[in-house]
Amino acid sequence: MHIDHQTKIVFIHNPKSGGTSISYAMGGYENGFEGIAHIGPDIARTYLFQDDWDSFSTFTTVRDPWDRYISLYQYQRSEYYGIYTENNYSHCLAKQLTFEEWARHNIFNQYKSNWFGVPQTNWWSGVSNVFKFERMNEIEIYLSNILKRPVIVPHKNRTDSKKPKMPDLLFDYIYNLEKDTIKLFGYENHARS
Repeated sequence: MHIDHQTKIVFIHNPKSGGTSISYAMGGYENGFEGIAHIGPDIARTYLFQDDWDSFSTFTTVRDPWDRYISLYQYQRSEYYGIYTENNYSHCLAKQLTFEEWARHNIFNQYKSNWFGVPQTNWWSGVSNVFKFERMNEIEIYLSNILKRPVIVPHKNRTDSKKPKMPDLLFDYIYNLEKDTIKLFGYENHARS
C-alpha cells in the first residue's frame, strides 16, 4: 500500500498486478518509503484510517487471473525474490517444482506459497477506483491528473516472458477462486493454453 497524504491518495497493492511499478511512479520506493506492502482496503480502513478513509481517493489494479498466477510462480522462482525473502518457503518451492507441480502442491496442501489462493477481491473490494493491469496507460493518466505532473509507470519486477502451459487443474481452480474478478472486469474470454 502506498499513501500520499499531500494529494490524499491511497494505492492498494494487489500482488503481481503492477504494484511495485506504480509505487515507483508515485515516488515511493525511490524515496526509501516502501509503504505497507499488501494490506487490503478493509484492514487499512479499520486500523489505519478509521474515519479518514472517505477523505482519500483510493485505487488498485487487477490483472488477468491466469496471467497473474503465472507471474506469481515466475517471480517466486526469481533470484531477486530469493534474496528479498531470504529464500523463504515460497521461493524454495517454486525453484524446485515445475509450474504444474507447484500448482498441484499449492492446491492440495495446507501450506501454500505467498498469495496463492487469495482472490483479488481482497484488494479491490471497497476501493473507489480499480484499473486493469493490462491498461497501464489509464493509470498513468489518472496519476498524472492527481499528482499534477507527468507520470510514467516503469515495468519493475518483470518476469520471464515465456509462459508455461496452464494445467487444467489450475485453470479451473483460478476460475472458481476469481469468479467475481473475471466477471466484473471482463476476463471471461481467457482461453486455456
